[in-house]
Amino acid sequence: MLEGLSMSDVQMEVLREKALKWADTIRPSFLQKYDVLPMLRSTIQKSLEYPMALTTLSATQWEKILSPVLMAALPKAGICRTFSRVVVFAPMSFQGVGVPHPYAIQMTKHLDMLLRHQANRTKTGKFLEANIQAHQLETGTAYGIFQQVYSNTAILASDIHVEFNSPPLLLQRQGDQLLTDMFMEALVDQSTLKWLNWCRTYLHAVTLSDIVTADGKHITLFAWTGIRGNHRLDWYHNNN
Repeated sequence: MLEGLSMSDVQMEVLREKALKWADTIRPSFLQKYDVLPMLRSTIQKSLEYPMALTTLSATQWEKILSPVLMAALPKAGICRTFSRVVVFAPMSFQGVGVPHPYAIQMTKHLDMLLRHQANRTKTGKFLEANIQAHQLETGTAYGIFQQVYSNTAILASDIHVEFNSPPLLLQRQGDQLLTDMFMEALVDQSTLKWLNWCRTYLHAVTLSDIVTADGKHITLFAWTGIRGNHRLDWYHNNN
């Protein structure tokens, strides 16, 4: 269902699903009008706030996520469900309903993370500082990222690519292949692939040479009977 979506779209769909479940729960409930909005702020809003330090969703995306919550909660609070969202998100001190806009909360979460980790000199703070300095070095500007008009320098910043550099799984001899690659090349379905992988991991087998005879023509009796052979390299112990 989420295949092919960007990270922000996946995040939005997951959070909107939480909002829809909350709305479905609240609709048939019997609540006092004055209890609805405080409960909204202390339940679903807290659930949506939890991942905000790592999300970069737009205001439009957050409004779409929160829409089913407001459509269910506002009538319960005695407020028209189509009431202007400008008023709904406005603070009560300005005659608004007092539901904080999630986009504004996301911004405060980002600032809190930057200030708190930097002040406490945590590892996360050091990583953030390194990224900020790298951004300034890459753009070649006299001002840090928070003193820039980002739309002016965004084109100078490269896209971020994260890669884990782990040792490769090496083939043992000429003509050898990785078993999982062979399974996928055979176009087996997902359920069969899972069972094949369970068998492979139980046997501590990684490559074709782990389960065939020396001439490569037959599968060993150990592999057929589900017994881990002791005549070959055991990846699961020797490569830790």
